[in-house]
Amino acid sequence: MSGKSRAPLLEWTSAGLGLAVIIALLAILLLDSAKAPEDRIPDLSVTVDQLVPTRSGMAARFVISNASGQTASRVQVEGKAGGESATATVDYVPGRSDAKGVLLFSSATASPPTVRVTGFELP
Repeated sequence: MSGKSRAPLLEWTSAGLGLAVIIALLAILLLDSAKAPEDRIPDLSVTVDQLVPTRSGMAARFVISNASGQTASRVQVEGKAGGESATATVDYVPGRSDAKGVLLFSSATASPPTVRVTGFELP
């Protein structure tokens, strides 16, 4: 008899846990869909991480940070140093994440290049 009384309790416990998981997932989906539109556009910033001399000039390693939850694709970065420009394209920068890349310049300069994001696509 004790086996019969435990089965319904175990079933009710499992059903309650399943219901709690479903409610939690629905709440997450509702909160995500109610986010402000500003969070749906990537918020990208780029900084020079390291300057590396090369045989042909200088390599500027950069880090792109995405402060929003939206992924950015085909992110275009432009750098200027000593009157010279260089560009690079980073495939993806996931939301709330970082990505790295390198800009190549033909001449080494004493000051770090200025870098900026010039555009991206929404996947």
